[in-house]
Amino acid sequence: MYSSNDGWWLSGQQQLTTIDGNNKRGLNLFANLTMNDPDKSVIKNLIQVGLIYRGPFDSRPHDTVGIGASKLQVSDRYTRNTQMLNAANGVTALDDPLYVPEQRREYSYEINYGVQATKWLMVRPNLQYVKYPGGLTQTTGAVVGGVQFIADF
Repeated sequence: MYSSNDGWWLSGQQQLTTIDGNNKRGLNLFANLTMNDPDKSVIKNLIQVGLIYRGPFDSRPHDTVGIGASKLQVSDRYTRNTQMLNAANGVTALDDPLYVPEQRREYSYEINYGVQATKWLMVRPNLQYVKYPGGLTQTTGAVVGGVQFIADF
C-alpha cells in the first residue's frame, strides 16, 4: 500500500506556418509527455506527437486535418506482478480463463479531419491503428474508427 502517487506532464504546441499572415490557419506541431511513478502506477509513461493543419481550404478556414502517434509504456513492476500471478496459478496461455494478460506497451497512430459544422460545434471523425491494443504484445493490431464532438459555448 502507498499513501501517495507522483507524476508529471509536459505539453507543448508550436505554430510552424501561417496562411497569408493569418495565424489562425497553418501547420502546428504538438507534443505531450506524461511520466508516472513506475512503482505505484500501471502506466509508466505516455508520449504523444503530431501535426495539426488548421484551415486546410480557403472555403473551410476553421476545419482541421491532424495526424499523430503515441507510445504508452506499462510499468515493469505491474508486468512482473502479472507474470508472478500467472506462474502462481500455473497458467501460460492467453486463452486460459485464469490468465492475467501481461501488459507492456501500446503504439497508436491516428489521422483525423475536423469539420467546423457550426460556430460552436466541431465534428472530428478519425481512423486509428493500434499496435498491441491494451498493451498486450501477444496481440497484433486493431483498426479503430471514431467520431469526436467538440462543443464550444
